[in-house]
Amino acid sequence: MLVYALLAVLFFSRAPLLFVDLDRAFDADLGSWTIDLARPQGPHVRTQVHPLSVLLLNPLGSALRVLLRAADVELAARLAAQLLCAIAGGLAVGGFRVLLARLALDVRRARLWTILFATSTTQVVFSSLPESYAFSALGLLAVFVVAADRRPSHGLRLAAGVFAFGVTVTNLGAVILAQMASLDRRRPWRTLRSASAHVAGVLLIAAALSLLQHALYP
Repeated sequence: MLVYALLAVLFFSRAPLLFVDLDRAFDADLGSWTIDLARPQGPHVRTQVHPLSVLLLNPLGSALRVLLRAADVELAARLAAQLLCAIAGGLAVGGFRVLLARLALDVRRARLWTILFATSTTQVVFSSLPESYAFSALGLLAVFVVAADRRPSHGLRLAAGVFAFGVTVTNLGAVILAQMASLDRRRPWRTLRSASAHVAGVLLIAAALSLLQHALYP
């Protein structure tokens, strides 16, 4: 997390042109995500229905922005959004390590795989610049970490599923797979009913949060 935060500060102070055009950093819309993550007043164009990123993440990013503005940091929202991504990236690395442990992977191999994940280009770049990837990856890892638990909590399953789907719509596929993989395959109809009920719960909660987001961030 600290390494990603240091890279975020480096990009912020030494590479301001990254934030000028969409194609400067892998076609990422850094400006729009800075607004969604750290400027409560918007405009939040993409969140009328989905994603739920503003509702889930903007309060934290806005709090960081207030702290940075109190420290007289110019363009505080930009740095706040980057630091929020750094936090998500660091948590994703920790979640990946926990997942490997729950899958009973050898400790040395798990450590090497974790280092490889942490230093992969996508993880490094988008845990240092404002974009959705760090939160999407964190959501996916949360889904699978909970599913890998021997006795997973239904509430945690729902929370992880809502967060993952709330950030990226295609993450719903992972929510379905994780739910089905942890159920008794010898009872396919029961497994299908349970997975369907879980997915329906995720969608209903996400729909309610979408209405709340639209009301709070019109």
